[in-house]
Amino acid sequence: MTHFQFYRSGALFGIRYRFEAGESLPAHVHDATSVHNTIVLKGSCDFVEEGRTVRLSAGEVFDFDGTVRHRIVANEPCEILNLFLNGEPEGYDTLPAEGVM
Repeated sequence: MTHFQFYRSGALFGIRYRFEAGESLPAHVHDATSVHNTIVLKGSCDFVEEGRTVRLSAGEVFDFDGTVRHRIVANEPCEILNLFLNGEPEGYDTLPAEGVM
């Protein structure tokens, strides 16, 4: 099960995910309010979008076109932090600050 925890610091908003090997975020797209960068904190994961897969390792920051359908798959125990470029998306304040997906 994938664990998540919101990250808030002033206007900065993010979601930290902890994955076991093989776990993933389902395929999705973003609009302008929910685009983000992905920072790999621990382990490695694959960023998968139509036509390409990018292997990301601890310490890497990945900037991508969030309007293209994509997903993230852990290759091993992995932690990532998604930092939203436009602050906290509308409606996220009603979600639990941490949990399991």
